[in-house]
Amino acid sequence: MNGTTLISYAYNADGLRISKAVGGVTYNYVYAGSTLTDVTWGSNSMHFVYDALGASAVIYNGTTYYYLRNAQGGVRMQDLFSITMTDAQLQAMSSIALAHVGDAVYELLVRGYLCCNGKATGKGMHRATVELVCAGRQAALSRVIMALLTPEEADVFRRGRNANVHAAPHNASMSDYRYATALEALFGWLWLQGKKDRLLSLFDAMMEEVR
Repeated sequence: MNGTTLISYAYNADGLRISKAVGGVTYNYVYAGSTLTDVTWGSNSMHFVYDALGASAVIYNGTTYYYLRNAQGGVRMQDLFSITMTDAQLQAMSSIALAHVGDAVYELLVRGYLCCNGKATGKGMHRATVELVCAGRQAALSRVIMALLTPEEADVFRRGRNANVHAAPHNASMSDYRYATALEALFGWLWLQGKKDRLLSLFDAMMEEVR
């Protein structure tokens, strides 16, 4: 349960997640051995392509997008979608709505980062994902980028932190939950503005603390 949204998971005999149901939408996961190869939901599909170094590309609804390697040899996520909203549209959205989008964006980036850096095995990947997307870790990583934010980004972050959240998860303090919500609101805002390069720059700065 995440807020008022019911989330359920299913796993196979090897402990690999084979489905996730969120708000009436079911995500199905396909593996080659223990390596994730496909994710489908509704009419959408993602197929992951691997080379000798790990994941090299993802095919989203028939279009191929390649990963970019950074100076350390790790792989950073490349632009997957072309979404751009106007300032007026964004201003009409609440911080909670931005965080709803940012939650998915952040988890997608984390999953891609882990897959591309050698953690694409079932239980190991799931455990590593949970460690990076929990409120406490998000809160800690959000503080890493505070000094990097522009005044406008800092304002979005502040409004997200002050958003009216009703209750924190049982394993997180209210302070951590507010910072995690703020980070997700910022990521949702950047994503919907089409500022993918900026989003990836901030995400990479956070992952420098993980490596």
